[in-house]
Amino acid sequence: MSVNIENAKVHLVLGSGGARGIAHIGVINELEKRNCKIVSVSGCSMGAVVGGIYCTGKLPLFAEWLLSITKRDVFSLMDFTFSTAGLIKGKKILHVIEEFIGTHNIEDLKIPFTAIATDLYKREEVHYTKGNLYKAIRASIGIPSLFTPMIEHDKLLIDGGILNPLPISAIKKKDEDEIIVAVNLCDKRKKSPFPMKKNEPFMNKDYFGIHIQNLFSDWLKKEDAEPELEEPNVISILTHTIDLMQDKVTEQTIKHYKPEILVNIRRDFAKTMDFHLAGELMEEGVSAFHKAIKNN
Repeated sequence: MSVNIENAKVHLVLGSGGARGIAHIGVINELEKRNCKIVSVSGCSMGAVVGGIYCTGKLPLFAEWLLSITKRDVFSLMDFTFSTAGLIKGKKILHVIEEFIGTHNIEDLKIPFTAIATDLYKREEVHYTKGNLYKAIRASIGIPSLFTPMIEHDKLLIDGGILNPLPISAIKKKDEDEIIVAVNLCDKRKKSPFPMKKNEPFMNKDYFGIHIQNLFSDWLKKEDAEPELEEPNVISILTHTIDLMQDKVTEQTIKHYKPEILVNIRRDFAKTMDFHLAGELMEEGVSAFHKAIKNN
């Protein structure tokens, strides 16, 4: 059944996916152009960041900042620790997010907001619907192996996308005329994350060694440099393993909850930390939204 998006009452669901979450901004802009009334926002990881900032009214300023940063700016915001808990403490980037958010409690926002995190101790989702907005977002973005997790009382909190990368389950419709617009950042890839070279042996001892100088060499190249084949290492293998699990969870979520409008962003459109591609990612959000409306 075709859905009329003009002037619609929208429950907005913003999925996890690192920098690809910038595409959420393009989708939100398109909804506003169509005079949609967003009646709730649910998000995890970068979806929680964009959704939370949107609910404070600061999204245009955040978008402007994202459009101004370069690849080296992103690298400079990473406070590497190489600790056993994660590679990045996240204090620098979190300080930027906190400045945009300000001091807000979720229950005081004009739009109902839910941030999804994962409690690693209890092995369950945590839904933040009240309390400090910044802390809720901090809890939701603890990407395993990358950002250090957040400890709150008896909870060890990591990325909400581990258990619920597209949190449609957090939505509770009140009226029949309300619709769900879900933005999935885990759509199918166009290519393999680890393309094999011809005659390359399946087992390669270098795949399982971490060479620190190689882990971040991509950040130090010029932005217009030719891309190189990604050689698997411990971090990238772990990352792509989590990606695979999230993709399967997302597939089942979409089949079960069936949002009225599903906006899909390819997983390989950008890497987790490709925030310097903000302009392209916002445009991709707009393009994917148009495609979703056309196919609806």
